[in-house]
Amino acid sequence: MIFQFPLRWYSVPAILKGWFDRVFASGFVYGQGIGRYDKGGLKGRKAMVSTTTGSPREAFTPYGMDGDIHEKILYPIHHGMLYFAGFEPVEPFITWTPARDEEARIRYLDEYKKQLQNFSAIPSILYHPTSHYDEHHQLKTEYR
Repeated sequence: MIFQFPLRWYSVPAILKGWFDRVFASGFVYGQGIGRYDKGGLKGRKAMVSTTTGSPREAFTPYGMDGDIHEKILYPIHHGMLYFAGFEPVEPFITWTPARDEEARIRYLDEYKKQLQNFSAIPSILYHPTSHYDEHHQLKTEYR
């Protein structure tokens, strides 16, 4: 499944957040006998975030003004929404400021097309399975 959206206030747009809230419901993707994360209701499926930004790539680095896009901005989406529901998140496709450069926008579209044609080869974002955590939800020592 592909989630395509413009980055809004460092997250998904409100309408997409509402969709997650209604569709990723208890008893469907988790809870009531359904696990979470690697045991979630959507396990066995891959999901990719495809997003656009209003700031350049440099702004989304560890020392950039907007913060690391992978560790700070997309982590709640990849881990807290997609992986929580059982999806296997794959590396995102990020388009940096596509509205500002027509030539770059065309290059992004070509890159995106190639990536989608080879979707199964996109590397997964690896998270620890639930078995790596103890009864207090802490990562077991041997996996640290």
